[in-house]
Amino acid sequence: MLIDEQGVRALLSSVSDAATIALANLADERGIVFFNVGSDVDSLRGEKCRKNAFSIGPSLTMHVRALGQWAIQEKEWKSWAIVQGDSPGEARLAEAARHYLQANGGRVAGTVPLDEVNAHEPAKALEALRAIQADFVYIALTGEKQELFLEAYQQAGPATPVGGAEPELVRMGRNTLRFYTEAYGLRRGGRL
Repeated sequence: MLIDEQGVRALLSSVSDAATIALANLADERGIVFFNVGSDVDSLRGEKCRKNAFSIGPSLTMHVRALGQWAIQEKEWKSWAIVQGDSPGEARLAEAARHYLQANGGRVAGTVPLDEVNAHEPAKALEALRAIQADFVYIALTGEKQELFLEAYQQAGPATPVGGAEPELVRMGRNTLRFYTEAYGLRRGGRL
């Protein structure tokens, strides 16, 4: 094994959650330092944390908590619409928001599903959001679905603030980044 052959003293990981946990366990067994730079799974900072493991980035719960504190406590946006994709990761994002809202005096006003097919034709999702009339739109979307939804949302010109726990801003370009920042941090009140 490379650890023994090359005298490896530390592992650096940016892989799936399951692989990250396996590597953390291996590093613990071998007595070497482990750096998690990619996984946001909460258990790596809780029950599966090891004394030799360091998670560099925040967990999903930390992301949602920061967003929730800003939206609920500072802005008083307690009624959220959730736009949820169909992947397991997107379900995790939505569940984290639901859990936070339940624990902190907020509520889910409605959930709008958005699968890969409908992401290319988001008019129905935008219509459903208008009917919900929430204070805040939480996006539990990743990848291209997130990008397509935010572009359609921007073109629709809604006043309802939008945000999420996992923005992929690097892929999305300057215009979407500017929109996301303005909608997330500067817009006040209003409805979709």
